[in-house]
Amino acid sequence: MKKRLFLGFGLAIILLFLVTRLFQITKNPSSLYWDEASLLYNGYSIGIDGKDEWGEFLPIHFRAFGEFKLPVYIYTTAVFTKLFGLSELSVRLPAVLFSLGVILVLFFITFQLTKSKLTGLIGAFLLVVMPWFFIFSRTGFEVTSGMFFYNLGILLLLLQKRRRLMIMLAAVAFCLSMYSYNAFRLTAIPTFLLVMLVVYSNQQKKWRGNLLKSVKRHWLTLLLSTVFFGVALVPIVRLFLFDSGFNRILGLSLFPIVRVVTWQDQHFLRVIPPTGGWEALGGNYLTILKNILSYLLPDFLFVNGDANPRHQLAG
Repeated sequence: MKKRLFLGFGLAIILLFLVTRLFQITKNPSSLYWDEASLLYNGYSIGIDGKDEWGEFLPIHFRAFGEFKLPVYIYTTAVFTKLFGLSELSVRLPAVLFSLGVILVLFFITFQLTKSKLTGLIGAFLLVVMPWFFIFSRTGFEVTSGMFFYNLGILLLLLQKRRRLMIMLAAVAFCLSMYSYNAFRLTAIPTFLLVMLVVYSNQQKKWRGNLLKSVKRHWLTLLLSTVFFGVALVPIVRLFLFDSGFNRILGLSLFPIVRVVTWQDQHFLRVIPPTGGWEALGGNYLTILKNILSYLLPDFLFVNGDANPRHQLAG
């Protein structure tokens, strides 16, 4: 693809994104939903004296409504409150910028995999016009920051052949995704390992030999990445075991959960049965399968969509 044509299409896609996201961003949606208000106020509070609404100084997890919000989006919002004050723009503009980052990173990932600029542009355009991405990138959803750092981690691993530092930077990006949105706490480390495996094996028949050679060559970088992930997991494990991090999961989980309980100043591990009791565990697998399939049905995809109105486009 010619350079001028590529730049023209690329700028057009970015312009389309910015116009559709920034137009009346403070008026539509017409008001902040409670999570946006919580993110905004905590960011505003951090910007004033470094304390959240509960008086905690520079917390890693924000208590908020008792669900312990993650820090990345809130600290980002704190920066914007210094520019725009306690306003809708301060909490929604970060989502626009993170989403723009997702689009750019997706282009480079696609280009790295296909070596085709046209394919990268098509992928970026499709993401811009996707309804679900439109909703998330116009409102203060933490998922946008998680998506950005998660995909950035993948891109950095794809680029690691050029510089070993990319592996460490990828580990940092994946850890930031874990502190941006809860879903990435489950997927970040497995994705890091899987992409590393694919890249190191170089998709050759003798992948095991290539993998061992790569591990020996990059052992220090891999060790530092492992240590970094381990340190990043400590606050998460502590929150889930000792604090209230599992409260929401306890109300929704289909599986047993291990928690630390305190009795007479001593800590004990306790296995908490799934919602509905142990007798419901066998039937939960059918429930999981049914729920997964429900997202693939035409009714969800084309007719009614998500039952939550804030996850839908009006009209």
